[in-house]
Amino acid sequence: MGCAIGTVRLILFFFNFLLAVLGLAICGTGIYVMRQKDSAISVVSQSDQLSTPTTAVAIVGACIFIFAFFGCCGALRESHCMIITYAVMLTTLFVIQVLLVVTVYYFRSQAQDFVNENVSKEYLDYETKTKEWIDGLQIRLKCCGSTDNTTPWLKLGIQPPSSCYPDQDTTKPIFTKGCDPTLVDLVENVLNTTGVVVITVAVIEVVGIIFSLCLSSSIRHQSKHRGYA
Repeated sequence: MGCAIGTVRLILFFFNFLLAVLGLAICGTGIYVMRQKDSAISVVSQSDQLSTPTTAVAIVGACIFIFAFFGCCGALRESHCMIITYAVMLTTLFVIQVLLVVTVYYFRSQAQDFVNENVSKEYLDYETKTKEWIDGLQIRLKCCGSTDNTTPWLKLGIQPPSSCYPDQDTTKPIFTKGCDPTLVDLVENVLNTTGVVVITVAVIEVVGIIFSLCLSSSIRHQSKHRGYA
């Protein structure tokens, strides 16, 4: 029995250590995305619609780390109470992550509408309010215009700016892809990656829950045998 408890304890400790590392990575990624101000990904992190899953990912990552640390302590101390509490917390977190995955894939389906709502209209104010933002976007994403590289400039009656060209050199070929489809791809990639990571962690959590319950049961039985001895 002692050998079995020791083995399960080590396995549980290993899984919790892995969860803690993943939790830190997820939390760090969420915070990184939210703090981006001067990169293309800031379009995702600063939008009202897509900031919700981004913030949720950071919070879930922090919870995963805290719970995993608690699980490590419970495994090392062989505390029945701590391990049961840990299993309950991990189960709750698992349910939250399932809801987060559903939310992420819902927002993924809204990517096109989000871009049309929040980016295309910015081109209408290019000459008055959004020149710096759009120029930076086009340089970073190597795109030009909204849906294509000519429509917004024709509407404004101006030539495509230097940001539509590689190295801002107007003698070079203009970027052919519009920023709308480029941004849609970016948003979908961010959300797809988030969904895959959360699902992967959820699978690991299920294993952690199973082993925590096994360890808890073994500790309880061992305590009973000691009481009878």
